[in-house]
Amino acid sequence: MGIQMALRPLILFVLAFALGSYLATARGDDFRVETRVYLEKEVEPAFETLTVFSGDVVYDFVLSQGSAAAETTMVTVFDQRRGRIVLLDGERKIQTELTTQWLSEFTTKMREGRDQNEQGGALFRPVFSVTHEESAHQITMTSDGLTYRVTGEMPKDSTAAKRYRSFADWFARLNAARGGIPPFGRIELNRILNEEGLLPVRIERTLVRGRKKSQVHSEHASNWTLSNTDRRRIDQAGQMMAELPSVSPLKFWGVKTEVATAR
Repeated sequence: MGIQMALRPLILFVLAFALGSYLATARGDDFRVETRVYLEKEVEPAFETLTVFSGDVVYDFVLSQGSAAAETTMVTVFDQRRGRIVLLDGERKIQTELTTQWLSEFTTKMREGRDQNEQGGALFRPVFSVTHEESAHQITMTSDGLTYRVTGEMPKDSTAAKRYRSFADWFARLNAARGGIPPFGRIELNRILNEEGLLPVRIERTLVRGRKKSQVHSEHASNWTLSNTDRRRIDQAGQMMAELPSVSPLKFWGVKTEVATAR
């Protein structure tokens, strides 16, 4: 009996170590992408975000106080397995929820309505001329009124490009639903990046509407280890989802956010 009691702490330690090793393995495909978005020729970013891929859930944080700050007030949670997207606003202390089905139907109706009125259009059914510089992982996509110039990188994890594509597709649809440009050009870009097995490093978008020309570019830095601060952000998002009252998407978007739709 004395030997069993003496060995008990060691047994508990071994079990705890084994469990910790299992969790570390289970989370081995988690990764993060920091994004900075620049408008026109500005040298300072208009805003910065952190996107954390944790299992089947993606957390997109607006870094209003810089990348070192753990607290964020604007968070988007993509629960892809359950087909839902939760928008959290910690400043106004509200949240809203959309389904991926609703977003898909919204963008389909957006395109169909445009087809009936003006036979599509450059942003609704873009036809791209695509060139590759494979050695530099560079892609140029050009259509009437819309051009993307992209530099990518090969990720360390073979599933990362596919997971990033899914997130970026839904984010493009979400931006369209809240007043951004139609998502179809970006969705095509995401498809090509995934086919090449690439994550973006830099995306430059040039948009021409009539006589107006606008340029934005984003810079992306991927990392394959989640920090303790990242984990705290995820916990914070979970707490916000549990505590903040829900409102309709229309009410949630009644106050314009600072998040641009250029990513």
